[in-house]
Amino acid sequence: MANIREHCSWVHQSAKDEATSKAMDLVRMAVAKSRLLEPQEEAVTEIEPSALVIGAGVAGIEAAKSIAKKGFQVYLIDKDDTIGGYLNRLTTVNFDFKSTSDMIEDLRNELSSFDNIDLMLESEVTDAKGSIGDFDVVIKTGKKKTELKVGVVVVATGAEALEEKGLYGLKKIPEVITEEEFNHRINTEGALPDDATYAVIHCAGSREDESLEGARTWCSGICCTVALEHTLELLEKHPESRVFHLYRDLRVHYTSEDKYREARKKGVVFIRFDQDSPPEVKKGDSTAVRVEVMDQILGAQLNLDVDYVVLATAMIPPETNKELAEIFKIPTNMSGFFMEAHPKLRPVDFQTDGIYVAGTATAPKPIDESIAQGRGAAARALVPLVSGIRKAEAIVSVVDPEVCVGCGTCEINCSYNAIEVVPGDGGHDYAVSNAVLCQGCGKCAAGCPAGAITMKHFTDDQILAQIRAALSDMPANRPRILTIVCNWCSYAGADSAGVSRFQQPPTVRDIRVMCTGRVSVTHILEAFRQGADMVWISGCHIGDCHYVDGNIAFERRYAIAKKIVEKAGLEPERLQFTQISASEGPIWAEKVKELTEIVEKLGPSPLRKK
Repeated sequence: MANIREHCSWVHQSAKDEATSKAMDLVRMAVAKSRLLEPQEEAVTEIEPSALVIGAGVAGIEAAKSIAKKGFQVYLIDKDDTIGGYLNRLTTVNFDFKSTSDMIEDLRNELSSFDNIDLMLESEVTDAKGSIGDFDVVIKTGKKKTELKVGVVVVATGAEALEEKGLYGLKKIPEVITEEEFNHRINTEGALPDDATYAVIHCAGSREDESLEGARTWCSGICCTVALEHTLELLEKHPESRVFHLYRDLRVHYTSEDKYREARKKGVVFIRFDQDSPPEVKKGDSTAVRVEVMDQILGAQLNLDVDYVVLATAMIPPETNKELAEIFKIPTNMSGFFMEAHPKLRPVDFQTDGIYVAGTATAPKPIDESIAQGRGAAARALVPLVSGIRKAEAIVSVVDPEVCVGCGTCEINCSYNAIEVVPGDGGHDYAVSNAVLCQGCGKCAAGCPAGAITMKHFTDDQILAQIRAALSDMPANRPRILTIVCNWCSYAGADSAGVSRFQQPPTVRDIRVMCTGRVSVTHILEAFRQGADMVWISGCHIGDCHYVDGNIAFERRYAIAKKIVEKAGLEPERLQFTQISASEGPIWAEKVKELTEIVEKLGPSPLRKK
């Protein structure tokens, strides 16, 4: 398609002659690619009518129940010897102080009512192969190994509370305890005195300085609410108790703000401290513990003699996340939690089709949100299960085994485990692409040193034909910027600018690819060889790539291309790389103006054809 409306007519309303010339170029580029197009077929996969749910906490159980209700076989596994996940570490939850043992018993009864849910405790995944509709998974239970074939996988591995020895004296001073232990003692008769004094320290082990190695920089989201829950429960059972809350920022859901006010009315004292001056916890003289803290609001140093210090500790990902991430080739973020495909558009999907995520596996969250996300993950998993088949996009990579040298570069770079090097005859290893797993980003094709990989619908010949067509007719007095943009962000950003009629110079000729990871150094150099005054590559923001890290893959090639351009005698400013999202139409228009000004200052490329 030649986009002569959003990318031309609507954005060059004051330059009709130049706009017409650009429209002709865009049509010429589209025709150049069209003559090389070939009919493609979608790969069709049958879906195994069963699901594997990893983690038997509230999210995992909810997902398992939702899938089982539709009649599909569900294998629900957990590394612990009981269901319930993190509920087993607490005695009560929520502001109604509901018993966790009762909740777990209810969940157990619900699971037992399903004949098609196979519960496997003290079990873990040790290996997995395949793709959506056809996963072969190995489950280890003790010394026994079970091989399962499932169509979809739901990851609901949960989170854990931090218990770091020495944190504010934890495990060194007996009276320093975690919220978990505090909750248990509140509900154990005689475990706490009726008139004790408590200091609750928020953000213990979380929201740490980013400059520290291994810092837990994230806010755990639920700690403030949980601390308020336990304080109100304490005051209900021991009304003579006195409680101080030491906090940096108090962050509770808007529905819980009234509980904060209720705590204040009941005499709870809230003391704010600065990140650079955290409280100091020492063994006390007159009482068990002394807490020294600088009150940020009063500007006064306070010495609190208390009987107990309660830590609202960070929620952290389980160590098993690393193993699962490696087994299923699914990404984790810098914190170690699993990373969904997109927090707003695909919050329960992984980039890899057929694998879904729910609950605190992605981040700390309250029980109701975990349950809702478990249902959401199940709903997404049921789409292929109910349809029974899955059609893959025709835009996939194809490897020529005769050209492939078996170096494994593509296998290492693929974010979807879609390519693997297999042994061939006579010791000639070669790569094979799985059309079902391939998402069509093109990283493998752009990075293949042997040129053995063809990206269907975005072949090198097609891209080079568009480049040559875009630069075949350039007036001597008009700058020409050859732009290659990713489908999901920057191309859509240019569309957004067009829909909004943001005016811009008619200097850009853009080529759409699925991802900037598809752009090779060869494409850039060919554009300069054809006389482009500037080559501009634009993709997604770092962290927002539709294909996980395609923009990062191109960024490495961009650095290489920059050096080659300089050695060729061209100004490095003639090669540009930006990140512009689909919603940033104004930024796209401004960037076109900015780059046009740069090109006009640099003048025509010395490689322009005379």
